[in-house]
Amino acid sequence: LSNANLEGACLEGAIGFDQVDYVGTPVLEGCGIYTLGDLNDDGNMNVLDIVMLVNLILNGSEYDPSGDMNDDGTNNVLDVVILVDNILNP
Repeated sequence: LSNANLEGACLEGAIGFDQVDYVGTPVLEGCGIYTLGDLNDDGNMNVLDIVMLVNLILNGSEYDPSGDMNDDGTNNVLDVVILVDNILNP
């Protein structure tokens, strides 16, 4: 890997870490690891995460990859629906 390829990638390919995109599993995004669906990072997916995601969307806040449930690069109502479904049907 050249230095040009490492910018923003955090050596994700070099360390052999594969992104897993299903709920409840840590995912590498840039340089941080987060749990998909756990917006407040408390180790649980619950109504607090739904409230945070809805507020994030309504306030037009910065994109949060932990709330991007369908991995489309945006936080929107589809992510809320998927998050609610995953909480109700674990």
